[in-house]
Amino acid sequence: NLNLIENLITILYDNNIFSNITLPVLLNILEKEMFVETLEQLIIGNGFLMEQVILSIKITNITYEEKVIKNLLMLSNLGVKLSLELTNLNQENYAFVQKYNIDRLEINDELMNNEQVSELLYFAKVNNLEVIYKTSNVEQDMNTLNVSHMTGNPVDIKIINNTKKRGRK
Repeated sequence: NLNLIENLITILYDNNIFSNITLPVLLNILEKEMFVETLEQLIIGNGFLMEQVILSIKITNITYEEKVIKNLLMLSNLGVKLSLELTNLNQENYAFVQKYNIDRLEINDELMNNEQVSELLYFAKVNNLEVIYKTSNVEQDMNTLNVSHMTGNPVDIKIINNTKKRGRK
């Protein structure tokens, strides 16, 4: 997972993207002893600020919860925002958000169509959480959906080589 993060940061740097960057992280990688220090070196070494980083946490099983909490607190103190990508609606999500001091939630079309999503959106509003709605239908009104931001599908960047080959076929 750290190799993936390093590759993403390098790609962002090479493409001169210096706005807020979202990095996907498995929860169990946050158990690593030197994770915060390593991430800080990668971020600062490539010319970014820690305040520009948003960690998009994917829930996985962990063994050392106290180490995860310690690392998340250290990251928060450095200015890193924490985001949680939700794949389903259950009570553990609410406890997770409060226990790990999550700043924003990421939901998709499937969750938005769930009848219990209004409870989640109310919870987010009461706890001052941003809600990112990842949808293919960006024409919807954000205010009626009670979400902070909407985003469509990621853009694929294709490099087209327009040079013509010379010579015979």
